Amino acid sequence: MITARSQAKFLLPILVLLIAAAIYFSLVNSKVEREKPALSEKVWQVAVITAQKQEFSPSITLYGRIESPEQLKAAAPGGGIVEQVFVRDGASVKQGQSLVTMDRRDFAASLLQAEADLRDIDNQKAELKVRHQSNLASLKTERELLVLANAEVKRLTELKKQDLSADTAINAARSETARRQLAVTSRQLDVDSYPARLQILQARHDRGKALLDQARLAMDRSEVKAPFDGIISEVAVSAGDRVSLGQILVSLFPVDDLEIRAHLPINYIDSVRQAIANDRKLYASVTDREIPGRFQVRRLAGEAEATGIDIYFAIDAVVGQLRPGDL
Repeated sequence: MITARSQAKFLLPILVLLIAAAIYFSLVNSKVEREKPALSEKVWQVAVITAQKQEFSPSITLYGRIESPEQLKAAAPGGGIVEQVFVRDGASVKQGQSLVTMDRRDFAASLLQAEADLRDIDNQKAELKVRHQSNLASLKTERELLVLANAEVKRLTELKKQDLSADTAINAARSETARRQLAVTSRQLDVDSYPARLQILQARHDRGKALLDQARLAMDRSEVKAPFDGIISEVAVSAGDRVSLGQILVSLFPVDDLEIRAHLPINYIDSVRQAIANDRKLYASVTDREIPGRFQVRRLAGEAEATGIDIYFAIDAVVGQLRPGDL
């Protein structure tokens, strides 16, 4: 006999399945219908530009410094006192313009001494030439006297054979002959040594002339003048300063001979060297400052480093506002 409890256990799973099916059909019927997308051909987005013929070359960014290969550092020609200073740092100067003068009295004594020494040597040379002429004449006389002395010895010796002369007379004649021989030898030595002594005096003359030229040059250089149109980069002294030989007085550089020095990385050295060897023109332009123009490669440094080599660019004279040391 089937009881109510067994009927409930049988109907319950069926009821769960019916509820699940009802929920499923309800969800399916409530789904929103979407339109199917229409298929279309893919469109590629492109831009069109007109090709223009241009010249391009590889480039590299370098950091350079302005330098002057012709920078002049005028030094003191000798020890002395600075008399006047006519310029200041940054001043523009013209060729031949006076920059610094030293007291000329510090160089006058050396000049007078050099002139006196040279005159003394010239007098010694003149005296030596006169003495040489005298020695030549005396040598001729000494030789004649020696001939006479030898003849006297010979004559007395012949008389001695005839018992007409004494031994004392012969000995006296021989002594006179010896003295005449010594006189001839001494005079001959003076004559023979004349060229050597003249060369010694000539060497002293040349050395004295060099010292005189040096003293005159120091006197001329006591006034420092600009050898070219340029700009004063440093004035190292003031009026009244005592300076020593070789001490820097003033420095200047020409405005039309500046260059840019930059460091070229090692990876580019071979290509740059090959371009220079093939006479190709290499140029640089400044990008971080308003400096017009292009700067042509002038040369590479004589020595390379582990990281590269320095390269130099020429600067035109129109760039007059640049100074050595500018980056």
